[in-house]
Amino acid sequence: MSNASADAPTSQPNSKVPYRVVRGICVVVLLAMIAGAVYLFTGGRFHRLGMAWASSEINAYMNGGKHGIVARFLDWDQTADWGRYHRDALVKQGRLVHCQFRFEQIPCPSPEAHYLSTQVAQRQSGQAEAAFTARGRSSAGPIYEVNLWCSPEEVASWETWYEKNNDFSAVQAAMEQDEQLAKQAAQ
Repeated sequence: MSNASADAPTSQPNSKVPYRVVRGICVVVLLAMIAGAVYLFTGGRFHRLGMAWASSEINAYMNGGKHGIVARFLDWDQTADWGRYHRDALVKQGRLVHCQFRFEQIPCPSPEAHYLSTQVAQRQSGQAEAAFTARGRSSAGPIYEVNLWCSPEEVASWETWYEKNNDFSAVQAAMEQDEQLAKQAAQ
């Protein structure tokens, strides 16, 4: 009677990876993780990503879209708090600036205020900061006000936009010009 196990070789070839190779791979992976963490946590990237994530989730809440895995466990207020935390951290780092524009000549509500609100939304389209922009009636009275956050490089552009649109007749003229352009495009 032959035994199958008796025919099997008693010594197996050494299939283990040498310790030095395993240690070398672990060191390379660890260095890559450290480099990735340094990249993520310098230059405001972590807070930028956090604010972008919160902004997309806030937009999903407002538009009835799909939520991410983490956002399923958070309500709207918690997501907004998370976004404000990242926004405020970027402000402290000097990477975001709060700008407040009060349009003393533009009553709110009015077609002119709605026109300016549309312009702000178009200018901030696709930016994470847009979720934290407040547009509407000022607490100081029935005038139009915009509170927004932007990078320091964009402040001059927003101030120019404000100076151009802080005149009631200029806003009315711009509205009429846009209406004429829309009519021409429709023809």
